[in-house]
Amino acid sequence: MPEGRRVNDYYRLYSDAKLQVIGDGENFQPAIVTIDEFEYELTYRETWQSGIIPHYKYYAVRKYDG
Repeated sequence: MPEGRRVNDYYRLYSDAKLQVIGDGENFQPAIVTIDEFEYELTYRETWQSGIIPHYKYYAVRKYDG
């Protein structure tokens, strides 16, 4: 994990929108989502473009600074 980040909990999310994740490049910040009043950043994106219901699967990880 990058310095200063600890994984405590995560969610799998699905969306039809392509969002920024960690690893998209040095100049990109990952998308932040709010779940139950806590902020999670998107760490991984998997493409599911099957032709029936195209979408993306994401992993959102809650981070603690420090």
